[in-house]
Amino acid sequence: MDTIQQSEQGNIQISQEGQSEQKANQDIKKDEEQKSESLESEDLDKFSKEEIIKKYLFIKKENQVLRKQLNHNNDTKAPIPNNSSQNETKKQKKEQKQNNKKESLFEIYQQQHYALKMSYVGINYQGLAYQQETDNTVEEQLFKALEKTTLIKNRDNCNFTRSGRTDKGVSALGQVIGITLRTSIKIGENIDEIENKLDYIKMLNSNLPDDIRILGCSKVDPAFNARFDCQKRIYKYYFFENQMDIQRMKEAANLFLGEHDFRNFCKIDVLQTLNYVRIIYQLDIEEVQANFGTLDPRSKLYVATIQGSAFLWHQIRNMMAILFLVGRKQEEPSIVTELLDIQKNPSKPNYEMAPDYPLVLFDCLYNNVSFNYSSDQIKIYEHYLQIIQKKCIENQLYITTLNYMAQTAQQFNNYNLIQNSLISEEATLRNKKYQHLSKRQCAQSSEDTLKNLKGRKLDKFLIKQEKQINYQQQREAEKNLSQTQDQTSEGNDTQE
Repeated sequence: MDTIQQSEQGNIQISQEGQSEQKANQDIKKDEEQKSESLESEDLDKFSKEEIIKKYLFIKKENQVLRKQLNHNNDTKAPIPNNSSQNETKKQKKEQKQNNKKESLFEIYQQQHYALKMSYVGINYQGLAYQQETDNTVEEQLFKALEKTTLIKNRDNCNFTRSGRTDKGVSALGQVIGITLRTSIKIGENIDEIENKLDYIKMLNSNLPDDIRILGCSKVDPAFNARFDCQKRIYKYYFFENQMDIQRMKEAANLFLGEHDFRNFCKIDVLQTLNYVRIIYQLDIEEVQANFGTLDPRSKLYVATIQGSAFLWHQIRNMMAILFLVGRKQEEPSIVTELLDIQKNPSKPNYEMAPDYPLVLFDCLYNNVSFNYSSDQIKIYEHYLQIIQKKCIENQLYITTLNYMAQTAQQFNNYNLIQNSLISEEATLRNKKYQHLSKRQCAQSSEDTLKNLKGRKLDKFLIKQEKQINYQQQREAEKNLSQTQDQTSEGNDTQE
C-alpha cells in the first residue's frame, strides 16, 4: 500500500496540469462504460495500479465540481457543466458579435430601394414564397444570401415585394422583386450624386444555390411595388405534341384574348381574390424544335407564350389543361367561350390542371425601370451553359436508348415499334370514357362561397376588402399627384 500511495502522490502532482486531468477523465469514462465496475475494497485486486490511479483522479475531480456547485447554491442543484452548453454560449456570443457588426454597418451607410431581376429553376423547390412549414423555397435561399452579405437588416424591414408568386415546380427567368438594400454611400453624403459601388449581382450570386441567379438590378423609387407596378407578365408553357391537333389548340387559344372573367380557369380563394377579371394580350403556340434526335414524331416540342396584365392562382395551368383537351379532340374550341361566359357557367367544372414543371415566368414589364447587368454576366452565362450541357448529355442517353429499341425491333423482328406505340395510344384514348365538361359536377361558385363565410373568415374577407379599396385609392392619388407634378415641370421648362 505504501508503494501505491507514493505512486498516487507522484501522479497527483503531475495531474495538476489541465490536459493530463482531462485525458485521465476521458479514459476513466471509457473504462466505466466498458466495465461498469465499482471501487469496493474487495474488488481492488481486479484492477491494475494504473487503473486505480485513474479512478482516483476521476473521483477527485468529480468531488471538486460537486463542492463548487454546493457552495454556489445550497438550496438548488446547479446544472453540471457540459460541452453542449458551452458551445451554445459560444454560438450566442458569435451571433451577438455578428448582429453588432451588422447594426454598425447600417449606422454608417445609407439604404436605397432597388428592383432585382431573378431567375430560378423551380423544379427543386416548394415554390417561390417563404413558408413556415419548410425552408425549401426560393425566397428562403434569397433571404439567406441577403442576410449573409449584410445587405438587409432583417426580412421584416426591407420593403420586400415580388411581381408574382410562382407555385411549387414553376420556374422563372424574369421574376422581379423590390427591396431596400444597404449601399456604399455613407450617411450624410448626397445619395443622388455619389455612385453606389456595391455589385449586388455578384455579391448575391456567390451566395446563392446553382439554380438561383440574380440577372439584373435597377435603382427605383422608394414607393416601387414589384407586384402592383408591373404592367405586363409573360409566361411560357412547354409541351410535346403527343398526337394533339395543334391547329385546334391555336383556334381555342385565340378565344382567350381580351378582357374576361377567368374564375372558371383558376383556383377560387375568396379570402385572397376579389376580382377575377384579367386581360390576355397574347397567346401564341409555336414549334420550338422538330424533335430531339428521336425517330418518334411525338417528340416535337411546342411552347405557348401567354402575355397578360396579371394572372390568377393556377390560371395558366388551367388554361393549358383546356387547350390540351381541345388538342386531343375531347372538347371543341368553343369550350373556351362557354367557360368564359360567367352568366351561363357561374362556377368551374371539375377538371385536372396541367403539370407545374413546364411553366416559366419568362418576363415582367415595367414603365421607367431599366435593368443594369453587371460584368458578371459572362460568368452567369457560362454557369447555365454547363448545366445545359450536362442535361443534354443525360437526355441524349435516353434518346439513344429509344432509337436503339426501335431500330432493333424493326431489324430483328420486323416489328415497327413506333407505329404500334402510336396505334396503342390512340386506342387507349378512344376506349377511355370521357365525360364532357358541360356534364361534370361544378365547384361552389365564388358568390356562394362568400355567402357561407362566417366568423373569422368573414372578418378576414372584410378587412382585406377594405385594405384593397384603400390601397387602390392611394395608388390613384399617387398617380394623379405624379401627373400633376410632371405637367407643372413641363410648364416650367416651356417658360424657360
